[in-house]
Amino acid sequence: MRPVWLATLAVLGCVAAGCGSATDASPVTPAASPTTPVASSPAPPSPRPVSLPSAGTWQIASMNFLTGDLGWIMARDIAPNGAWTAVAVFRTRDGGTHWTPVAVFNAQTPVPGPQSEGPGLSPISQLNFQSPAQGNAVVSLGAGACQAGYAVLATPDGGGHWTATTPSPILAQDGPVATSFPQGGSGPGWFVNGSCAGAYVQVFKRSSGGKVWTHLTNVPTANLSPNALNFRMTTSQTGYLVDASNGYGPHASMLELNLTQDGGAHWTQSTLPSQGLPNNITQLSFTSPHQGWVVTAQQNQPFHVYALSGTGWTAMATPDSSANTPPLADRVSGRIGYLAQNTSQGISLFKTVDGGQEWIPLTFPSR
Repeated sequence: MRPVWLATLAVLGCVAAGCGSATDASPVTPAASPTTPVASSPAPPSPRPVSLPSAGTWQIASMNFLTGDLGWIMARDIAPNGAWTAVAVFRTRDGGTHWTPVAVFNAQTPVPGPQSEGPGLSPISQLNFQSPAQGNAVVSLGAGACQAGYAVLATPDGGGHWTATTPSPILAQDGPVATSFPQGGSGPGWFVNGSCAGAYVQVFKRSSGGKVWTHLTNVPTANLSPNALNFRMTTSQTGYLVDASNGYGPHASMLELNLTQDGGAHWTQSTLPSQGLPNNITQLSFTSPHQGWVVTAQQNQPFHVYALSGTGWTAMATPDSSANTPPLADRVSGRIGYLAQNTSQGISLFKTVDGGQEWIPLTFPSR
């Protein structure tokens, strides 16, 4: 049975009742892997003392890398009986070689936000960091998210503390979700998701410093049953939305591209090439409107990753993984990116530094 996260709109950290001892978990050191340059940006805050659950298996919920070296993973702790016991945020500063927990949420220190309506509350997902300190995430407010909606969370200190940024849940529907806050949590924000009926993509915008989310009805998304989204505002005015749906027959996948240059007031739509792609897209990870990755996977079958550069798709090498679960993908640049899978033993994590020709296995903490 999944736990019910009962929460209020309050700042929650991990030095709180129920978080346990004040000692950091020791980072795990795997085999050496190639290093990548650290971008010239301020160092993230030092981690706060966090105590992890003593038993269970970590399963990944979201992954976000700000640079080739600095990234975060949100994972849920699955007990032997299948129940969720905790949700934790981990951070790496060296490209996935070491991971340090920076926040843990459990029954004593619940996920912030409005109260959930039932036991099916999902953990925080869709991590999206704009700087080493500022980031956002999305939390579903119940098993029936079609009625319950979502809340957007913000962190000012690299994931150590989170607050709910909206006084009430966003009135969105169930489906794939994406957010973008190009100027941090206090600036303008966007929230995108697929509708519960699977008939269209919805875009919501919050003005700078505002608390009200407005449904933008001028976005010309026509994609039916979107099963994957990638949305990014590169500035407060310019951005792109890529969404994918699976059709029928060979090469029936559809990829839409919507561009704005005036903060969402106007959008132009085009169709990305899909020839050569299977019709089972599970995830998108784009770093520009015409450069990105697509993950495809059939149930209980090996997954595949394709790279778009210009107008064509290229099948990439895939990691040697025994798991057939579709991975999460995060393309950081043309050469650097990450894949993460849930397995019965925990999280399998891989990194490429050569554009996907070779994948380096990394070790994620088991406890």
